[in-house]
Amino acid sequence: FTQLEVLFYDTICLYSDYSGSADFSPEQTRYLPSGTHYFKETLTADGGCDSIKTLQLYIRPYEQSDTFAEIDADQPFRDYGFNISPHPIAGEYTFKRYLKTQYGCDSLSVLTLKVNPVIYPDKFFSPNGDGKNDVWNIRNIEQVELKKVLIYDRFSKLLIEQKGSFKAWDGMYLGEPMPSTDYWYLIVLKSGKEFVGHFTILR
Repeated sequence: FTQLEVLFYDTICLYSDYSGSADFSPEQTRYLPSGTHYFKETLTADGGCDSIKTLQLYIRPYEQSDTFAEIDADQPFRDYGFNISPHPIAGEYTFKRYLKTQYGCDSLSVLTLKVNPVIYPDKFFSPNGDGKNDVWNIRNIEQVELKKVLIYDRFSKLLIEQKGSFKAWDGMYLGEPMPSTDYWYLIVLKSGKEFVGHFTILR
């Protein structure tokens, strides 16, 4: 009599118990690393001859995808299966999504999202001494690396230049109050990014 060897092939997910059709029940598969593993069992046939049953078991690896993205604080993020509302606070955040692969195995999608600060220059101010909107300010300016802020009148005359840091403007130029009209600003960050716009003095 010749020795009979029967070979079975099967695949399971990482950290799973085998429960295939080969009649093996190696519960220890939940602790095995991903890759190909072999399980053997020696049987005795009716005629007293040995036979070998072998299971070639492939354990699929745990899948993880890592993604990095960058947005401004006033923007939503809609990509890679993530749906994130605008995040008001600058910083770096991690988001996770647990998924199933096409084979039914667990997988993890990790998004590292860098949220850049957004500055908001005032659209107007009224320097009348009532304690409300008396100065022109730039909200969140302390969150960015500032190079300079320039303020011009409507005839393109440079009135104010501040470098490295910003102090709210009280509407004065050479000791005199500037009239009610529109003024223009140029904000330059150390990164080279520029913001241009205008605001109004109301007296």
